[in-house]
Amino acid sequence: MPDTFALLVQIHSASRDGLDEARLNCLLDRTDALIKDHARLAVPIAVGILTELTPQQHESLAQRLAERNAEYVDNYLEADLDERRALRVERYTERVEAWVGRLSKAQRGVMANAIVQMPDTAEPWLAYRQQQQQTLLELLRRQAPEEELTEFLTAWWVDLEQRSAELVEATNGVRAQSIGLTLRIDASLDQR
Repeated sequence: MPDTFALLVQIHSASRDGLDEARLNCLLDRTDALIKDHARLAVPIAVGILTELTPQQHESLAQRLAERNAEYVDNYLEADLDERRALRVERYTERVEAWVGRLSKAQRGVMANAIVQMPDTAEPWLAYRQQQQQTLLELLRRQAPEEELTEFLTAWWVDLEQRSAELVEATNGVRAQSIGLTLRIDASLDQR
């Protein structure tokens, strides 16, 4: 908790003092590190729980994962590409407005133009999720030892290993373009 609070203070200070690309990259790196730290803390807890599951619970977990993947498809993989882009713009805009209040029409235009140019990670991310979930279920069904589960979950949750080159490239593209968008929006914010 103290690290999270310190990061939020840094973000607040940086936003007040003025943002630039280097500062945003630094803050994003620190955010990524903090997320990894918390994921690393969750691994032994998850392993302790997962090793105690019964075969019936394995099947319940498989069903729940399938349900969550269906929800993901409903939320992020609209078949109509124009509608998918519109929903993506809406999600990003809502997130920004939660922090800075209502954006002007011009700011919304900047958001929309930038977001439709960003790589769409929804499909490769779902493929990655499903691949990792299947591996997890296989490990549970064959009652893999704690060490193997720990290694797998650390690789998945902390290090994000096994991602396709396409997903890594798209994720990096989203980050780079998000930094540019943040700088444009930040420069256009008024006192309100």
